[in-house]
Amino acid sequence: MKLSREEKIASKIIAKWLHKGNMARAMRDILPSSRLDAQSRERVAQIVHDVVRFKNLYDYALRGENMKITSENYVLLRKRRKIVERYRVKAMRENLPHIYFSSSMQVAKIIANYPDFGEKINRERETNLAVNINRIKREEAMEILEKEKLRTSFCHPETCIAGNSNARYSSLIEEGLAIVQDSSSQQLAKLTASLGDEILDFCAGSGGKS
Repeated sequence: MKLSREEKIASKIIAKWLHKGNMARAMRDILPSSRLDAQSRERVAQIVHDVVRFKNLYDYALRGENMKITSENYVLLRKRRKIVERYRVKAMRENLPHIYFSSSMQVAKIIANYPDFGEKINRERETNLAVNINRIKREEAMEILEKEKLRTSFCHPETCIAGNSNARYSSLIEEGLAIVQDSSSQQLAKLTASLGDEILDFCAGSGGKS
């Protein structure tokens, strides 16, 4: 079974993630130069997210099918959903919750007792942008995103815009008018800024919250 161009790029991202870790960085390193349109990038992101989130289950299915654990085989197996679902049922029947839920044993126990929690952690997260409101109004930023045919909605705090994963490739990011940052981090930054003018941020990374 051959891989499509989108699937080959997804396989390349997964290979880098397996080697280096940090899925988000692997996506940023490969997707922008892929020359795919926004919809294709979104499909690639969905493939990668699915494999990364359910890696335990995929590994279990690959072993069961006597397939090598490679990035290409992860993507091939994702195309064959019925096989993956069969192994999910098999894992539950054999009392392997960490395989069924594709998590550690500790988390699997929590999910088993609190199914709502399982639904929440499996939900595909939206991408949030933090708008530099010193340079552009949030409403103006949303107009730019809509012109680029990117889905948007308001979120909290007043710097936040919610969208899908393609929002990270918008011109707002390229021009430094916004950064990718989840809404909880933006709330934290706002709270911290209210405490004083001088803030020492240890382990600041790229300095997004600072």
